[in-house]
Amino acid sequence: MNNKTNIVEVTADNIKEHPQAICFINPKHEFYHKKIDWLKEQFENGLRIKLLYLKGEKKPIGFIEYIPGEHCWRAVKAKGYMFIHCIWTNGKKYQHKGLGSLLIKEVENDARDMLGVVLMTSDKSFLANKEIFLKNGYKIISESGKDQLMAKQFRNI
Repeated sequence: MNNKTNIVEVTADNIKEHPQAICFINPKHEFYHKKIDWLKEQFENGLRIKLLYLKGEKKPIGFIEYIPGEHCWRAVKAKGYMFIHCIWTNGKKYQHKGLGSLLIKEVENDARDMLGVVLMTSDKSFLANKEIFLKNGYKIISESGKDQLMAKQFRNI
């Protein structure tokens, strides 16, 4: 499916062209513009948002958001790592086609000079399920209840 996809990086300059990057908040929502302002601040800290499109489609079928670990907004110490905040692919129609792995590879490419990539997963909440990351070589570093801290380390500290 890779040759039928297009990945678009959302930046402070093009964010208004990609309202889907605002966690799918409707542009008419009262907090939409506050979220844009906040994201623009986060772009200065290295935030990356990428949208995955099928060729010819107007709406994205996938989304990934990540930032250098020292700027992540989860309760982890991840300095030197890239931290994935969110990954999403659209519905069962696009599952098991390698799209999530394609997005994960984008993060890994952007983090190639870092120690690795880390993220939180969950068996229950809105967070991504660990299975896709296990398939991509990530390991569970720590667990608490149904939540996991996972990492793919590129080099030893």
